[in-house]
Amino acid sequence: MGFLSDAGKKIMGYEAYISRESIQPLSDKLTELEMMDLYREIEIPTMFALHDMEVRGIHVDSKALKEYGDQLVGRIEELQESIYKEAGEEFNINSPKQLGVVLFDHMKLEGAKKRQRLDIPPVWKC
Repeated sequence: MGFLSDAGKKIMGYEAYISRESIQPLSDKLTELEMMDLYREIEIPTMFALHDMEVRGIHVDSKALKEYGDQLVGRIEELQESIYKEAGEEFNINSPKQLGVVLFDHMKLEGAKKRQRLDIPPVWKC
């Protein structure tokens, strides 16, 4: 590895050390959570498949993808109109605040919880 600087070699050594030291704790945790089979049968094969996809790339039928995207846009528009009709008004569906007002204040659906706003400063301001 003559092409690496001393700093690069140290970084690679550290990464190898961390990888080796992580094996047992991660294995223990997967066993404890009864997820070792999932890791071996799903995660590892998926990891190799994703690597191959990154290296080789994938073929995308751009025409089919565009057509499907257009279908989704049309379906979203249909759903929006249905929502507006049911609500009796138009509003920003992507706004949790507006959605809450429409569902719980205007449509009187049950399940609304008034939440007290806590003015807690972000951690980095403490």
